[in-house]
Amino acid sequence: MDARLVYCLQNGLPLDIDVYDLAEWCALAELGALSMDNGCAAVSFPDFTRGGWNEQQGFRHAYASSEDEAAAEKAARESTARQQELAAKKKLWEKYDKKQSKK
Repeated sequence: MDARLVYCLQNGLPLDIDVYDLAEWCALAELGALSMDNGCAAVSFPDFTRGGWNEQQGFRHAYASSEDEAAAEKAARESTARQQELAAKKKLWEKYDKKQSKK
């Protein structure tokens, strides 16, 4: 899911998840803690859609064209190269290492 999220963001596509999916993902930690605090007892999982999950009429993933994917990849590589050049020019890693060695 994380890889798919990154793919959609990099290529300007609509996300495969909605606010209800996000609520479910966020609830897992709290529900897990609640269960473990009570001897690993089962806990009911809330239906954030109020039954609406059962009304969805299929789902199709959006994909970028190969040209768009190539353009996004090229832009990412160029941005990374610029950041690496800037870090080398300002000697940021040397400064970081020096600061870490003082600790």
